[in-house]
Amino acid sequence: MPDLYAEMKAREGHSQTYLLESILDSMSKDDRASVVAALEDKDIPHVAVSDVLTANGYKCSAGAVRNYRQGKLMHQKKRR
Repeated sequence: MPDLYAEMKAREGHSQTYLLESILDSMSKDDRASVVAALEDKDIPHVAVSDVLTANGYKCSAGAVRNYRQGKLMHQKKRR
């Protein structure tokens, strides 16, 4: 069996970014504002956001939306 730890450690140095950040960075200003509004709206399910993004050419899972919401947005709330 290969040294799994060594393989994982070799990947170190690649910063983990939220998939949603990459998607947002690639969008027009208006599309970005629309998606950010949806991400901040707790009444819109993760799966709804991911389905609409995927249907519009941005491969995105509900898990990626959840990670962004729970990570990125919670960090913003802690700044208060």
